[in-house]
Amino acid sequence: MGTGYFFSTASKKVACPLFLVLLVQGLALAAGDPQAGKALYQRLCVSCHGADGRGGRLAAALPSPPPNLADAAYLAARTDAQLLAALREGRGAMPAFGDRLSEAQLQDLVAYVRTLAAAAPAAPAAALSLTRLRLSIWPEYDDPRVLVMLRGEVAPATALPTRLALPLPRGAELIGAGMISPAGELLLQPHEVRRGEKTDTLVLSLPAPRFFVEWYYEPFAAGQAEKQFAYTLALSYPIAHLEVDIQQPLAARDFATEPPAMVRSRDERGFTYHRFLYQDVQAPLTFRVRYVKTDPTPSVPRSAPSLAAPLPATPYTDYTLLAFATLGLAAVLLAGGAWLWRRAPRQRPAAAAPPPPPARPNFCAQCGRRLLPAYRFCPGCGRPLDTP
Repeated sequence: MGTGYFFSTASKKVACPLFLVLLVQGLALAAGDPQAGKALYQRLCVSCHGADGRGGRLAAALPSPPPNLADAAYLAARTDAQLLAALREGRGAMPAFGDRLSEAQLQDLVAYVRTLAAAAPAAPAAALSLTRLRLSIWPEYDDPRVLVMLRGEVAPATALPTRLALPLPRGAELIGAGMISPAGELLLQPHEVRRGEKTDTLVLSLPAPRFFVEWYYEPFAAGQAEKQFAYTLALSYPIAHLEVDIQQPLAARDFATEPPAMVRSRDERGFTYHRFLYQDVQAPLTFRVRYVKTDPTPSVPRSAPSLAAPLPATPYTDYTLLAFATLGLAAVLLAGGAWLWRRAPRQRPAAAAPPPPPARPNFCAQCGRRLLPAYRFCPGCGRPLDTP
């Protein structure tokens, strides 16, 4: 509550009768007084979680969206002990209330939170749809595996904040998942990967309509020059507008897709893209790819930082070291200047140059990928960086 969230685990939204919530939680409401908890909730929690538990006026300003407390399945998956620990110790940006509230008050607050799910059943997840989705399948691009990227937009906006459930190939390495800001920046959001027998599932907390997901997966047998794999897009949400591009590795020959590409294009780096365009997609789509490639080296070196593991923060950045060096030099100049001033009052030390301002982060205007100064092309979408 307050300005944070309990956990990032997501659940499918379902309507749940009050007696079922009580049964799952072991008659949790009996542990506290919901009426007393309501007064505490309105004073401490409503600005972020909202009066109905679906999000308040400050929810959009938080670094991660607060959970939907009107989601019965979300609360049913958490025990009273877990909720009490979250309130007592704090979670993320949410402050700890253990030193502000008594144990009885914390139990009252939990008891009231559980009434929110019974008061207003959550909208079913099937109500969500994707107004547009771009699927990029790039085998052996900067890794011997296949890179898959999704860029999409959900609707309706009234369902936000929400959680998306997206299938992943079993054992896939997730690079990053989150929202795309209005400025095109890729911002990581709370998510979890649930392991399954045949496929894994990514559950992504989404506070804004536009989202991105990127991962690697390994469909190839080791040591084979004749490569082939199939990727199936099987989402539980209808897609109004779907674009697909399959990138051909630079050293590949006899490259073919099934179904055949609707359009082929080539960029300045020599990559060939096999493109597809669909409208009103509701059934799974499978794309089969085969080609021959004897060189195991990926098309480009992996030089961009991973979205899932941003550049580590160091105690002193280059600019901080430069600032310290400049201040040290200034101190030496001032000391020397004082000595010269005593010897020759008309001589003054040269003013120390101020440290250069920190470089602002640069992002691709087309896909939002973080860029480094040495890049000539965006590693996310391949756009030449010397063009607007």
